[in-house]
Amino acid sequence: MYNKPAINKVLISVLTGIGIGLILILLTSQFNLTYFVLNTLYGFTFSFVNYLYFENIFKRLSWKHGYTTFVIAIIGSIPLNALTFFLLNLISNMIFFKKSWAEFATSQSLVAYLAVIFISLLISLLIISYYLIKKIHVQQLETERLNTMNERAKLESLKAQLDPHFLFNSLNVLVSLIEENPEKAGKYTMKLSSLYQYVLRHREQQAVPLEEELEFAGTYLSLLKVKYEDDLRFSLPGNDTPPGKRIPPLSLQILLENAVKHNKINRSSPLHIDIEVHHDTLEVRNTITPSPTGTTEGTGLKNLAERYTLLGAKPPEISRTGSKFIVKLPLI
Repeated sequence: MYNKPAINKVLISVLTGIGIGLILILLTSQFNLTYFVLNTLYGFTFSFVNYLYFENIFKRLSWKHGYTTFVIAIIGSIPLNALTFFLLNLISNMIFFKKSWAEFATSQSLVAYLAVIFISLLISLLIISYYLIKKIHVQQLETERLNTMNERAKLESLKAQLDPHFLFNSLNVLVSLIEENPEKAGKYTMKLSSLYQYVLRHREQQAVPLEEELEFAGTYLSLLKVKYEDDLRFSLPGNDTPPGKRIPPLSLQILLENAVKHNKINRSSPLHIDIEVHHDTLEVRNTITPSPTGTTEGTGLKNLAERYTLLGAKPPEISRTGSKFIVKLPLI
């Protein structure tokens, strides 16, 4: 299979060489086939060599080192173009004009090499300007792509957060509690209200204080506890959480909902959920007892990973250890 980018480089270099040859003919107002071929060869070689050089420089350094890349590209092009000019002169003098080494050596001019160095600097600036414009364009496209991802992540997150099934189940539990235990129903209503107030208050934010997210998780788990009773067991960290740490809002809701959705929860297979705070991570562990009706789409986890990426942080670490499913959320 042909390498299309490589073919394009050669074609561009050939056209550049022919263009230089024709320009020099127009400037001198005379046509000489030998000089036309030589000028075309010079133009092609300089174009192709610089094309390869700058492409590799920018590919390897990727502008990560700022002005260092700029300086390396400029300085490196000077000896490269001087060497290219020397080799082209050697080939043209000894092959086309049949000169000896001594004749070739005496015909070399320092002024010509200085002119080549000056021209190579101009060419370098033009090429660097081209790559900078291209880089800016790519960055703009990447920014647009990330904005699109952010909007999509928000939408998916909102769908998960305001799951109509969860709301429907919560209301069913509330109705039964009103009949059986009005006092407990009142407390349940307050918790459900605070849960959705948190959702609506933080749905547009990229990160929230860790303490608030843990408080939300406690409310969410207490609601689940009303439904599953002793079949759901959980532990939450104490109040000694690291100060100043933040986390994408409703990250824990996604993980807790997944734990409930994908596992059987009954007296013989109770679901254990443990949440622990470490220095730089929030670890969520749950026991694994796969539910036959559970799905394996992983939309919530993908959404969560995208949100971390948009914040410039490492994505969550997901692992299985024995009978435990473990997710480590980086703290921001």
